[in-house]
Amino acid sequence: MSDGFQVQPQELQGNSRELLGVAGQVAQAAGAGAAVTALSPQAFGLLCSFFTPPCVAMSAAALGAMVPLEAALLGNAGVVAAIAADFDATDLACAERADALRARL
Repeated sequence: MSDGFQVQPQELQGNSRELLGVAGQVAQAAGAGAAVTALSPQAFGLLCSFFTPPCVAMSAAALGAMVPLEAALLGNAGVVAAIAADFDATDLACAERADALRARL
């Protein structure tokens, strides 16, 4: 038989904040990467002008992946925070029931 498990809602809240921080870093990287998509054909000089189109194509693909990644991180941060709130509320409700039972004894 299991001895049960313990959940630390404050740890879950911390994880939620970490996810929000990572989402912010992804947004910052996407903002910085947006400058690459504005490269002129002469960005690498005349001899390397052939390199600009593949660089722009690769950066556009990477930036396209960053937007849904940021959204997923933000969504998961909200879910983790909601789970922590549910554990807190459940713990409080159980404690109130236990206190009520003790008072009747």
